[in-house]
Amino acid sequence: MHNYVYENEDLINAELKCVICHQPIDNPVSTTCNHTFCKNCITEWYRNHQSCPICRQHISSSDLSPVTLHLVLNQLNRLSVKCTKCNQGNIQRDNYEYHRLQTCQFQCECEEIIRQRDMSDHEKICRKQFIKCTAAELGCIWTARREELYEHTLTCVLVNSSTGPCAISENRGSISGGSSLQKTGSIDIERNSSAADVVF
Repeated sequence: MHNYVYENEDLINAELKCVICHQPIDNPVSTTCNHTFCKNCITEWYRNHQSCPICRQHISSSDLSPVTLHLVLNQLNRLSVKCTKCNQGNIQRDNYEYHRLQTCQFQCECEEIIRQRDMSDHEKICRKQFIKCTAAELGCIWTARREELYEHTLTCVLVNSSTGPCAISENRGSISGGSSLQKTGSIDIERNSSAADVVF
């Protein structure tokens, strides 16, 4: 699904539209009966039918071939689209991918103005991003926006229990400390035993 809509769609030549989705043909392929469709549309259609949607002639998947006629491709690629993310219009369809990755700026739900190419990095810190509890690996099924995490951690049983992430670290420290004390005690006992064995 593309994040754009066609401008002046009513004026687009019907010959450039796919009869399956009724949109301008995307990634066009032709059948042996010389009918052209969107590649995804005809592939999905073929799963349930083995005939051409227009003339009903039997077709196989091997009968589909990419359209290479520049006249058709140029007409499709020059169609004007409007980005639904930033609302910029008058973008040629074949330039949309460049716009999406390099120049598209839109307002995130957190009200920050973000470029599409920076979105993956922004999602790591966005307060409106849905995230899991820090104790998810211990069984907590809480999922909500990042801005709600702090309040959740105050009441989450797994975060605050003796088996929580912090508690586990503390227990490990206690266990290590206990082992050290036991070792120290053993050394003292051995020293006392050695002192008792000395005969004057």
